[in-house]
Amino acid sequence: MTQQRIALISAADNNYYPLLNEWIASVRRFDEFKNSDIDLCVLDTGLTEEQHDSLKNDGINIVHTTWPKKIPAHKIRGRDYLKACISRPFFKDYFPDYNIYIWMDGDTWLQTWEPIDLLIKGAEKSGLAICPQADRAYGKAMRLKWLGPFPWKARSFYYSNAKKAFNGKIARSLFPYPAL
Repeated sequence: MTQQRIALISAADNNYYPLLNEWIASVRRFDEFKNSDIDLCVLDTGLTEEQHDSLKNDGINIVHTTWPKKIPAHKIRGRDYLKACISRPFFKDYFPDYNIYIWMDGDTWLQTWEPIDLLIKGAEKSGLAICPQADRAYGKAMRLKWLGPFPWKARSFYYSNAKKAFNGKIARSLFPYPAL
């Protein structure tokens, strides 16, 4: 089997930069990382020039992100950090020549190397390994209004956005599933 090229990817703007550095430190402290060909990659969603250059000089593969299509300024409202969310389907464009892409939020702290090994093994086996964006500490993913003992109206952030992006039928089919 050919050697897998693996990219651990995160993103940051100038406000998230300290957390990003903690993520980098949490990954680099493991011997499994030190003894691998895994690369750290970062999507620059608004770093200062000094922050960008510091990461680049530290051996991080860093690229500036762009909006994948023209979005009106009134919708962006200066929130360039949102590029981190909508750039994920385009990892192969930003970081070509990798076989496996692993996304980790910039505020992630890696306690053990085991999750990385599991994600790599899953991706090698099926072509995709993904974890739900859920935790018992998160608030409710959906809200229900009741009419007596019957659920009357269900609402969720994901449903309303899926309805805008696709249509009501697709949004309803996605509604019961967690965000991935």
